[in-house]
Amino acid sequence: MGKYRTYMHNQVRELLSNYGQVDMLWLDFSYPGKRGKGKEDWKSEDLIKMVRKLQPGIIVNDRLDLNEYADGGDFLTPEQFKVAQWPTVNGQRVPGKPARPSPVPGATTAMRTPGKTISNCSYSSSNP
Repeated sequence: MGKYRTYMHNQVRELLSNYGQVDMLWLDFSYPGKRGKGKEDWKSEDLIKMVRKLQPGIIVNDRLDLNEYADGGDFLTPEQFKVAQWPTVNGQRVPGKPARPSPVPGATTAMRTPGKTISNCSYSSSNP
């Protein structure tokens, strides 16, 4: 695990250092629990600190398993379900307005708010 973790951190460092401005980073690897790998396995906190240092304006999804860390992710990426109501965090409605309607009926698109916080919101053909 240690070799892969080092390799992955180095790959992210290379991508964020050698290719100009990067606006968004999607990660998809934390699956905490008995059969998964969580934030300790990936050293997720070290990774997000490096990401923010190398690309201060970047937007990062929430797949680092850092829900309790204030700077652990900028938008929610729920998996295996369609959002049925407005997203909340700690019981509070996530602020935002649709960035633009999805061109595909029933597709999920992102919402953006000041401070680069965005969250998922579903659109259907009946939405304006």
